[in-house]
Amino acid sequence: MRRSLLLALWAAACSGRTGAPPPETTPSHQASLEEGRRVLDDRGATREVLTREAERLGALAVAEGGTARGVLLATLAGELRARAFRVAGGASEEDARRALEWWTVATGRADLPEVCRPARLRALLAGEIAHDPRITYRELYIARRRFGAAACVGELDEALDRISTFKPPPLVLEGLDHALAAEGVAALPDASVAEPQKTRARVIRLARWTTADSARVVIELDRAATYLLEPASAGSVRVRLEGVDIAGADTTIEPSTKGLLTAGSLAPIPESKSGAGTVQEGGTAVVLSLSRPAYRRVFFLPDPFRVVVDLTTTPPQTDVASGPRPLRRVVIDSGHGGADPGAIGPTGLREKDVTLAIGKAVAPLVAKELGAEVRLTRGGDTFVSLEERAAAANAFEADVFLSIHCNAAETKHKRGVEMYVLDTARDELATRVAARENGGGSAAPGELRAILDDLKLAELGARSKHLASLLQKATMASLHGSSEFADVVDGGVHGAGFFVLVGARMPAVLMEVSFISNPVEEGYLAKNDYRSRVVDAIVNALRAYRDGK
Repeated sequence: MRRSLLLALWAAACSGRTGAPPPETTPSHQASLEEGRRVLDDRGATREVLTREAERLGALAVAEGGTARGVLLATLAGELRARAFRVAGGASEEDARRALEWWTVATGRADLPEVCRPARLRALLAGEIAHDPRITYRELYIARRRFGAAACVGELDEALDRISTFKPPPLVLEGLDHALAAEGVAALPDASVAEPQKTRARVIRLARWTTADSARVVIELDRAATYLLEPASAGSVRVRLEGVDIAGADTTIEPSTKGLLTAGSLAPIPESKSGAGTVQEGGTAVVLSLSRPAYRRVFFLPDPFRVVVDLTTTPPQTDVASGPRPLRRVVIDSGHGGADPGAIGPTGLREKDVTLAIGKAVAPLVAKELGAEVRLTRGGDTFVSLEERAAAANAFEADVFLSIHCNAAETKHKRGVEMYVLDTARDELATRVAARENGGGSAAPGELRAILDDLKLAELGARSKHLASLLQKATMASLHGSSEFADVVDGGVHGAGFFVLVGARMPAVLMEVSFISNPVEEGYLAKNDYRSRVVDAIVNALRAYRDGK
């Protein structure tokens, strides 16, 4: 309903305008654009600030109608909403939906050269929300057809080229052409979109972590690419990266005589022809040598695009063992850090500072009271990538992995403490963790189900949920033990697709200690007593887990 109203207002405004808007509106609207860009560029802007500024600019855009300035205002409103969506870690469907709506408004005039940018941004966000780059290609293709006569069409052609790996079969594109023709979209002089000049992906970084029993290798690319875990001997792993170049990349992994991963390298695969004359595109082979046989899994992480190879000699487990459990090693992960501040509260309290303070306080207590060896993923204000955090826990052979965060919401009224475990039964994660065990641009349903079943085993879902439940109960008991914090809401235990938990080979929980976006809870998070009670709760929950409760 809201989208229809926006478009109706926009159309009405367009119908009443011929030529340039009144001169007196120019200075104020220019100032509004500059202020909106300032908010967008402010890394510390909260979701509340971003959404408020977005709606202010959106209202101006509707009032402007189909002018170039109206397009710019609506485009920026969408960018602010998209930024709010990402500040929330992709959890705010409302922000994503509003961003798409404002970019739809911005593309209401196909003859303006400013329409290609919002069309491109809309396609990228649509694919991001669906976690499917094929959706991005489809939306870019439609935009290219709609706005093919615009002076800016080269921007859409470049975007299509960058994601050409996920171009659908000709029959799918023909179906889109017919649907557009039915809507009255005229065929262009070059009725079909020109075949983009394919640019090959390049390897940017090769990283590895290894212990005697586990290893993780991360191959970072500059754009999306398909990949395949090929058959290999028990002592090696081979991953094929389709259409990927390694020019300028470090192509070797330093040999090791102590870890599971003893050596590794990247080597080019030349283009080849079959007996029937079919050409198989070349690419890059990632070859890993192992000291002994290991379970293996390949998946990807987006933005930047990374192919992750996980190896372990430990068979996956699913049961919640009765009786005492080993708690020899614990990894505490303080969320965010360095250039990534995380969420920021109304008065400026930063998530990265709260999580680091809790992590540094809980580590010595776990070591002293539970006799466990504890490792922090970061001991200072430094940036640590998501894949490195779980890899550090695997390399440490931890018995428990706990990632500490502060929650945030688009409304300042949202409150409570919540625990999260990796939920592989959700379609959201199913599309994100789409490992290619067979060839092709995406996994078939049966293949994807097998991958998810394997991932569910690897993340020890039952034990993680049990640990999350203990953490939730202990935290609420500790906080409610003080009359000052008796109003803290029990948010319960949930499943979600947090990348920081992907690949952890031990019970893994993400803890949201409170909503830093809520003024009251931001005040709590700044208090030493509140943090101390959270620390005590973590120690008590780990003790209960160790003792088999």
